[in-house]
Formats: sequence, C-alpha cells, structure tokens
Amino acid sequence: MNISRSDILVILPLSLLLVMGLVMVTSSSIYIADDMTSNPFHFAKRQALFISVGLFSMTFFLILPSDFLLRSDWIFMLLSIIFLIILFIPEVVSRAGALSLSEITSMKKGALMIPLPNSIDNHQYENAKKIEDMGMGILHEEDEDISNLTDKTSKQI
Repeated sequence: MNISRSDILVILPLSLLLVMGLVMVTSSSIYIADDMTSNPFHFAKRQALFISVGLFSMTFFLILPSDFLLRSDWIFMLLSIIFLIILFIPEVVSRAGALSLSEITSMKKGALMIPLPNSIDNHQYENAKKIEDMGMGILHEEDEDISNLTDKTSKQI
C-alpha cells in the first residue's frame, strides 16, 4: 500500500489531535477519577476505548467500497433522522449540574436527575432537590434502590 504525501497530511494531524485529546482528558480528570474510582486513569481508559472504537469505525468505512456507500446512503440518512428524533423525546436523564438543569428547565422538559455524589458541597443534590420541589423532575440518588425510582415515577404521573 502506497502512502502519498496527502495521506500523511491527513494522518499526522489526526494522530496529533487524538494524542493531545487523550493527554487533556487524562490531565484534567486524574484527581477526580482517583477520588471517584480509586483508579486515576479511569477516564483516560474510557477515552482510549472511545478513540479505538472511532478508529475502528473509520477503518471499516474506508475499506467498504464507495459504490456500496453511495447505494446505501438512504439507510444512513434514515438512521440519522431516527437518532435526531430520539433526542426530542420529552423526558431527560441527566446529572444535576447547574448548566444541565438550566437547559432542562428552559426547554420545560421533565427530568430524571441523578446527582453526582462527590460534587463539591453536595451542590448537585441541592440543585436536583429544588427542581424536584418545583415539580419539574424526579431526584434519584446513585446508591438508591431502583424500586424507589419506580415509586417516585408513579407518584409523579
């Protein structure tokens, strides 16, 4: 397989961006991951897995013949439209950060809020509690039993 200069001009920046992204994720999350999971490289491993899946997908689609992709483009378009429709389903499952909740409340969507248990001053729990008190969502803590969620949901409906 011949690698041309134009291939190198694409592969080199792609590789640099992937490495820089992995370094940034690792450096910004090493202490949080250590506190949450006792593994400082938890998020770095997840990011490396996502990069691997992306590179595998890219390689898969590069190997496929282009005429096959041209004939089946309507399938990919249909899948894209279906995934976009799924985004507009009214209920949202989210953490209880201030920005997430402000978006949810501005869109007037109901929410299932699962606050981050290690948040500073337990602010995510407080945020979710206020939204739940206003009747705009359901607060469910990570360590809570799933049967409690069923009870809360049936009360909300």
